[in-house]
Amino acid sequence: MKKCLLLLFCFISIHTFSQEITTNEIDKFTKKLHIETSFEPLVIKDHLWSLSVIDNLWGEFKYIDNETFFIIKWCTGDNSIIDTGDNVLFLDKNGISYKLYNTSVRVSESDAGTVGQDVKRGELGVELYLTGDFKSIFENGITDLRIYTNKGYVDFNIKKKESKRLKSLYELFNETLNEELEKQ
Repeated sequence: MKKCLLLLFCFISIHTFSQEITTNEIDKFTKKLHIETSFEPLVIKDHLWSLSVIDNLWGEFKYIDNETFFIIKWCTGDNSIIDTGDNVLFLDKNGISYKLYNTSVRVSESDAGTVGQDVKRGELGVELYLTGDFKSIFENGITDLRIYTNKGYVDFNIKKKESKRLKSLYELFNETLNEELEKQ
C-alpha cells in the first residue's frame, strides 16, 4: 500500500507546475538583459484513451534584446500558418477583448508546439512570439483565447486555474524585469 501511494505521489508531482524564472542573465555577447520564465499550460485537452497533445497550448514570457514577448506554443496537429501581424485575441472575465500581435511568419513544424516530456513526438505545432500590452490582459484574468491562422481562427477556453497561474507567472516576470532594469 505504501509503495502504491508513493508511486501515485511521484506521478502527481511530475504533473504539477510552478511558475519560475528559468533565465535571468546578461548575455555575454550582446551585453543585454535576458529574462525567461517557465512554460505554463494554458489549455490542456483531455484526449480520452489517447496520448495526443493536439490543441494543447503553453505560454511563457521572455525579455531579450530590449523586447518583451509572450510566447505561445500550440500543438496544431496540422499544417497551419500564422502571418506577421496576425492577431491573437484574449477575452477577460469582464468580456473585454485584447489583442497581441504575432511578430513573424510561423509555419507548423514538428514538435514546435510541445514542451517538456511531449517533445520528440513528431506532432506539428507553432511557436508564436507575441507583442502588445501584456499588463491589461494578464492582470484582469483571461477566460478565452482566439488564434487567427491561414484557415480562419481557432477558439480556446482558458480554465480559471490556468488563468490564475498565468497571472502569477506574469507578476513574477514583471517584478523580476523591473528589478533588473532598475539595477542598470
